[in-house]
Amino acid sequence: MPYIPLCKRLWDFLLDLRESDAEGVWIDQVCIHQDDIVEKAAASASMDALYASARLVFIAVEDVRSTYREARVLSQAFATVSSDTSWKVPIEAARDLFSILGKLFKARLFSRAWCFQEYHTSNQKIIALHHEGAAPEDPDSIIGLVNLGDFRFSLPCLESEPFKSEFPGLLEKMLRFFGGQGYACSNIIENTFQFGSLYIRDKVTIVLNISKLALFLQPNGFKHEDMRK
Repeated sequence: MPYIPLCKRLWDFLLDLRESDAEGVWIDQVCIHQDDIVEKAAASASMDALYASARLVFIAVEDVRSTYREARVLSQAFATVSSDTSWKVPIEAARDLFSILGKLFKARLFSRAWCFQEYHTSNQKIIALHHEGAAPEDPDSIIGLVNLGDFRFSLPCLESEPFKSEFPGLLEKMLRFFGGQGYACSNIIENTFQFGSLYIRDKVTIVLNISKLALFLQPNGFKHEDMRK
C-alpha cells in the first residue's frame, strides 16, 4: 500500500464517507508522479475537471486541533447557517465562534494556492479537523464541515469593535479564500497571487482552472528565474 499523507483517524473518517467499498479515492500526492515534471504539468492543468467530477472533495486540516467546546460551537453555528444563510451570529456567541475560526484560519491549508483551487473547482466538499474528546480520557474525534464558506456572509460584526481589534483580518482571510458574491475573474487573479506557490506558472494555471478557461501551460513555458515568486 502506498504512503497515505493522512493520519489514521482522518483516513478512517474519509473511508467512512465513501458510498461503497468500490468507490475510489484520489490523492494528488499519491496519484501524480511527483518527480515527473511533464506529468505534473498535465495533471495541474486538469485539476478543475478532476475536482468538478468528484462526488466529494475531502479537505483535511491536520495542523489545527480544537477543543471539544470549540467543536460544538462551530458545528452548531454551521448547522444553523447551512439551513439559513441569512443568519447572523448573536453577539453573545460571537467571541467563541470567532476564536475557533481564527484558530482554523491559521492552518497551512488556507495559505496555499493549490488548496484554494481545490475548494473553488469542486462542487461538494467537506473540511475535516480534529477536536478533543468531551473528557480528558476520551480520544480525539473529527468534525466535518460540508460548506464552511457559508460563514463568510454571516459575520458582519467582525467588522465592528471589539471584534475587529481582537480578531484582526479574520473576515478578510475568509473572503479571500471563499470569495465574495459575484466572484469575478479579476478577484480570482488577485486572490490567487496572494497565496503561497513556488512558480508563477502554477498560479496562472490555478487562475485558469478556477475561471474555467481551457489553456494548457507547457512545463517549460516559463524558464527564467525571475518568474519565481
